[in-house]
Amino acid sequence: PSFADYTSLIQAIIGCAGRDVALLHPDVLCERGCIKDGRLQLSGDENQATFDILVLPSAGMLTPQMATLAKDFFASGGKILATGELLPKTAFCIDASQAGETADAEIASCMRAIFGDSALDPTVVAGKIYTENAAGGRATWLYPWQTAIDGTMIADSEDVARTLNDFAVPPDVDIPALSRYRESGILGLSYPEFSALRLPWVLPHGGVLEYIHKRCGQNDMYYFVNTRDCAFAGDVFLRGEHTALTLYDPMSDRSWETPGEVVLRHGRTYTRLPLQLPTVSSVFVFG
Repeated sequence: PSFADYTSLIQAIIGCAGRDVALLHPDVLCERGCIKDGRLQLSGDENQATFDILVLPSAGMLTPQMATLAKDFFASGGKILATGELLPKTAFCIDASQAGETADAEIASCMRAIFGDSALDPTVVAGKIYTENAAGGRATWLYPWQTAIDGTMIADSEDVARTLNDFAVPPDVDIPALSRYRESGILGLSYPEFSALRLPWVLPHGGVLEYIHKRCGQNDMYYFVNTRDCAFAGDVFLRGEHTALTLYDPMSDRSWETPGEVVLRHGRTYTRLPLQLPTVSSVFVFG
């Protein structure tokens, strides 16, 4: 698998589903990852993170340890989305001595435990495979039937977004007015390439609205960026209860406070924030 394999998948999740993602390095997963209450947890000296959904771009990018962690995550009630090959040809291993047929067999065994035998049967052609267990674990494999210009096989962005919604995991941030991009591979280009190809002419308003969400202790931090050629004005829903929000504009070095309206959304408590972002601007939100 190439860098473009998981870049296209990440852009489908961000651009079409409107979800934030975190890239997890194999070393970090194997050394710090554990499963608790159907969630994947990463612990460290300074940072901790918890995930409800695990995305697997390709079994060829897994190690036996990672595959085992994914199997345990599913067995305990976790949600998994896979869009690439499930049967590795030559496993990627941190320790070269672990590579070979044994490693491939271990990964294949884990994939069968998650997706079933038919998912690894080359004689069975299916556009989608769905499995679930009594613990609440749900796993979906989407066949990568689209081909990019560079030959990369990618799953349909709308199928990716629909699958994430079907998992019924409430998003950290919900922006109803967010533009959805079905063909979003171009968003993975560096800006010089993006601009040289005159792609700002292709996108509506020439850019996108994106966000990042992080948590420090009991405090949440959000960063919203508007690279469009027009202002954004709309409601943003932040998961959790934030009766008071502090906003900071890094361009003007100005900060101000605004009350948050607590509402019920997706069956959970959210805070509604009326967000206004001028063209080519950004804002930090602290809750």
